[in-house]
Amino acid sequence: MADDTSDDGRPAGMGDAAWENRKLAARVAALEDENRALSGRLSAMLGSASWRVTRPVRRVVDSLRHRRAGGGRHEASARGAAGQHRAGPGPGQSVLDTGLFDAAFYRAAAALGAVGDLEAAEHYAEVGEGRGIRPNADFDPAVYADIHREVAAAGMGLLVHYARYGRAEGRAATFDIAPHVRPGRRAFDPAKKTVLLACHEASRTGAPILGWNLARQLNRDHNLVVAVLNPVGDLLDIFVEEATLVVGPFRKAQLTWFYMARAVRELTAQHPIDFAICNSIECQWLLIGLAAAGVPAVTLVHEYPTGPESEARMQSGMMLSGQIVFDARSQHEAALACWPGITTRNSHVFHQGASEVPPDPRAPVLLPEALAAKRDAVFRAVRGDGTKPVVLGLGTVSMRKGPDLFVSCAMAAARRLGPGTMRFVWIGHTPAVPPEGMFGDWLADQVKRSGLGADLVFLDAVDDLAGAYAAADAAMISSRLDPFPNVAMDAALAGVPPVCFAEANGFADWLAEDPRTASLSVPYLDADAAGGVLAGLARDPALRRELGNVLRERGDRDFPMARYTERLMPLVAEAKQIAAQERDDVALLLGDDTFRADLWQNPHEHFTREEAVRLHVRKAASGQEANQYCRRPALGFVPQVYADHHPALDATPFPNPLAQWIRAGKPAGPWSHPVLVPGEAAATGRGSGLRAALHIHLHYPELAGDMLAALAANAARLDLFVSTTSEPKAEELRARFAPYGQGRVVVEACPNRGRDVGPMLTRFADALQGYDVFGHLHGKRSLALTGVGLSLDLGVRWHAFLMQHLIGDRFPVADLVLDRFAEDDRLGLVFPEDPNLTGWSLDREIATGLARRMDPAMEVPRSIDFPIGTMFWARPAALKPLFDLGLGWADYPDEPVPIDGTMLHALERLLPVVATHAGFGLMTTHVPGVTR
Repeated sequence: MADDTSDDGRPAGMGDAAWENRKLAARVAALEDENRALSGRLSAMLGSASWRVTRPVRRVVDSLRHRRAGGGRHEASARGAAGQHRAGPGPGQSVLDTGLFDAAFYRAAAALGAVGDLEAAEHYAEVGEGRGIRPNADFDPAVYADIHREVAAAGMGLLVHYARYGRAEGRAATFDIAPHVRPGRRAFDPAKKTVLLACHEASRTGAPILGWNLARQLNRDHNLVVAVLNPVGDLLDIFVEEATLVVGPFRKAQLTWFYMARAVRELTAQHPIDFAICNSIECQWLLIGLAAAGVPAVTLVHEYPTGPESEARMQSGMMLSGQIVFDARSQHEAALACWPGITTRNSHVFHQGASEVPPDPRAPVLLPEALAAKRDAVFRAVRGDGTKPVVLGLGTVSMRKGPDLFVSCAMAAARRLGPGTMRFVWIGHTPAVPPEGMFGDWLADQVKRSGLGADLVFLDAVDDLAGAYAAADAAMISSRLDPFPNVAMDAALAGVPPVCFAEANGFADWLAEDPRTASLSVPYLDADAAGGVLAGLARDPALRRELGNVLRERGDRDFPMARYTERLMPLVAEAKQIAAQERDDVALLLGDDTFRADLWQNPHEHFTREEAVRLHVRKAASGQEANQYCRRPALGFVPQVYADHHPALDATPFPNPLAQWIRAGKPAGPWSHPVLVPGEAAATGRGSGLRAALHIHLHYPELAGDMLAALAANAARLDLFVSTTSEPKAEELRARFAPYGQGRVVVEACPNRGRDVGPMLTRFADALQGYDVFGHLHGKRSLALTGVGLSLDLGVRWHAFLMQHLIGDRFPVADLVLDRFAEDDRLGLVFPEDPNLTGWSLDREIATGLARRMDPAMEVPRSIDFPIGTMFWARPAALKPLFDLGLGWADYPDEPVPIDGTMLHALERLLPVVATHAGFGLMTTHVPGVTR
């Protein structure tokens, strides 16, 4: 567009502030160009012969500066004067100051010859560290950069970082898989496949004990590699007895994604693994390595997600596992509720087998007579005088195991039968430091006030419960959350009826499956109902015997560990089939440039392209990206929409949608759209012939300056319609926009309803429909994000992302967008190519109702791509059905508006649906290097 300009080059009509902003933007761009040029010259200089020749001179100068600043000889300072004040030591001196630089070692490693220590340190800082040359025998910069990528990305010297921070933090400075590996007692059989069994620790608790029992099953037909992550517990030596190889444990600082990925890559290179079983969601650190190495994994979940950290582990575990098995329905439902969009594609529910407790090598071996006497002592301690029915409770004295609920159940049972008619015995260890603070004190007070006196007994833990089960008439499984308690299985196998709380564990579900035992499952944490069942069992010895027989019969059928292992094997076979498909998909994507690692990974992540491809393929195959809430893998492509139109992708082996699209020749369809990339083409000025407007909603007037600066980077003439939420704000905005000279400005105060959408569809609807094209922006702060644990900075970055993709100022994006509207009269909606694909979330039902109001024939697709943040450019005709709704202020939700699940969020997602239903096309914008 050719505008008249003033003598100083200012376009006619441009205000002072806009002109100053444009000049400032030009100056910044010029400085950035100059910085790039200087960086290139600096790189060339550092690699030149003259730089090497003048090193002795620079060493003398640096030494003189150091002495003037109060330092001594640099060799002495490196050894003992690192704490003295210095005036800006150079990179070589900083390396020497670490005290970790072995100049002689480095000179030999780098083949430097006879150069001084400072010159060697300078060479390391400028050249050697980047090439991975070690500065001493114990620090490998290539390894440090690989497993601590956030450090490498920060640009700080790796050795300097290690000396100042990393060493104290316990960060690994070298890597060697050998110290983590020890041979097992079982010989390797080349005729057998090798399986990896992972346990999060080796303690004598539920999951590790189950792991030991699984090991004894798996090693019958496989070479067994056992990986133990944490240095907790005494079962490691027992695992050695069952395995061909034992890996671990690892230090806490080593349990990071990149360290474990490297560990698994090296392990599998030396010992090919056919498949892995991860025996706890706490094995997530190993799962990333297995995914990176392409090893199919089945994860056994024995935990409930009970907070943000455990929910994150559950999400990660479900995404990285080929198959995942939950012990209980309630546990599975809790996992599915962790975040919207999760699917059940790779998850299953069936209970574990009954575990044998491994022998304690520290305990003396008892002769049969001594073992019988030991069990009899436990029997007598539990049974008391033998005149009363006994109810047994079991577990560590902790909130999760519910000994307080056990006391409440005991009180409820005693109320029904009267005092002195029943005996209640809890067996379990009381931690020296209670995990729940004052819980032990509160429990002691509850016991005292219960009125049960000597009929309520707490005994310390015993290593053999056979005598306890023989003495008990019933058991109360009082755990608040316990997926499938071993003690409940043991009680059932012993013929002792266990009473359980429904929804607190999977054993209650098992009881409820059979009408004969269903009465033993009582409502969640209903102590009175549990007390009633216990009292009924105490009254009726015949009922106890009948239930005991049924429980033994069912337990003998359902609880053998061999049966549990057999049920896992079909899942292993399916995981291996999926992994084979993943290998094909990874190979295709690595050989094609369509996958964009910069889009797919978050800005704070540091995956290589190959790692990003592998993780994308793994996550997509898990089904956890099927309902969106994922990162975009390629420009102009929505994998969920493609999968919706190709149902075969939703069946084993779950081919990757992007890979399959590439195999098919990238056919056009609702799953793809054109992408405008500023910088690939200059503005043509064709859009200058369009009548264009821009609606800006500013609840925060102070953001007006950002808008003006972005607009100044464009030549487009845009009439501005500015809305805000009060008249004082409107007056301030009129003053702020007064310098704008590229069109007229209308500023109006609106009710504080409907956020930015209300003013667009209600106040300015008629005005905006009078233009060929209009844009819609607002001053996004996203303060509500802080209420759900997200950073305020997220909103700031999001706003900057949207502004750069719709207006500028890095590129004249508004000019480019208007050119595209002028060139294609069927283009209806343009919005940023957001790297996040978030789907309908909580809004599809609301959106369906709105769509039916606009047109009963309007289809609401299963998956969508939409302008996240509700900022876009549109042709009014494309959104006419939306304007025709005639929404009034009373139609919008009251403030404060939730972060999801309202009409406003549904309207945001409906924008592309409305435009395509009206017969118009979509386009997105992508500014390289600007992401979120």
